[in-house]
Amino acid sequence: MAKGVAVSGRVVDAQQGEPVGNVSLSFTRITVQGNSTTNNSGPIQSTNAKGEFRAEGITAGLYSISLHHRD
Repeated sequence: MAKGVAVSGRVVDAQQGEPVGNVSLSFTRITVQGNSTTNNSGPIQSTNAKGEFRAEGITAGLYSISLHHRD
């Protein structure tokens, strides 16, 4: 079983409000120590046809989430 929490959601078109499938989501953990910042890539998930996604095993911390539509 994965440690951490699950993050789930739905990606929708900002103008139409319709779900967007086939979107890749990348979770990058950001660690700051003093004046130094480190980025560590986390899980990559894709939305289904309903625009839904679920990423498991997310540990506590500060993250950047990037989305990329593959079509």
